[in-house]
Amino acid sequence: MASLEKSLQQSREEWRMGIKTKAELEVLEEDYDYQRRKAELQLQSLRHDSVATLLKREMLDANRRASSRKLSHSTGRTARLVVRATVDGQLSYLNVTLGQQVTAGASVGEIKVLTQYKVKTSLSEYYIDRIVMGLPASIQQRDSIFPLSISKVVPEVKDRNFDCELVFTSCPPSNIRLGKSYRVQIELGQPEPALVIPRGDFYQSTAGRWIYRLSPDGRRAHKTDIETGRQNPQQYEIRSGLRPGDKVIVSGYEKLGDTGELVIE
Repeated sequence: MASLEKSLQQSREEWRMGIKTKAELEVLEEDYDYQRRKAELQLQSLRHDSVATLLKREMLDANRRASSRKLSHSTGRTARLVVRATVDGQLSYLNVTLGQQVTAGASVGEIKVLTQYKVKTSLSEYYIDRIVMGLPASIQQRDSIFPLSISKVVPEVKDRNFDCELVFTSCPPSNIRLGKSYRVQIELGQPEPALVIPRGDFYQSTAGRWIYRLSPDGRRAHKTDIETGRQNPQQYEIRSGLRPGDKVIVSGYEKLGDTGELVIE
């Protein structure tokens, strides 16, 4: 527009000088007015286009935010469908079937924590009153002793045995594996010397008050008063009545009866 305006001013000077006619000047002025109005219309159209572009951009941004919210919601719902464990470890079994409905917090499997090994053992019901949590124990392997501690006691007795679990109180053996067997020694008390005899039916017949003790030559057995103490599934403790090295009869008392002396033939 600046060049057209300059050209129009020059044409007016030429008209005053008589170089151009009045008709030529009017044609130039009409062309200038036409170009000016055309430029104004184009500028107005550009303004409208800019507003439309801004509106479109705002609509696109709103659509993008809505899509992001939908995606986040869908991702959250999908994440809640994934079963997650509370600890890292090895999955030992999975107890679910196809199509089964599982509520939140339900147990559907078992994970073995490979960094926290525990030892499970069964003990005779005779020890159930003496086994408590925190009781020390140990296993021995390759001349090394690994200390344990009882962490769980299952009081239910099955087949005259009950279960308990132990955990290592220090580093476990380097070659420990799931399912491996160990010989566990549980410390029920401080070690002390004691005179013991094998279990037998004499206790049921004599109530643990007497027993037949063999003579040195083994041909006779004398009724001897005794006092029993602690016991386990294999042995009875003898507190008095016998001396180390004595030989006794521990079974067959239903046939032997109650006599002061037996002659063995």
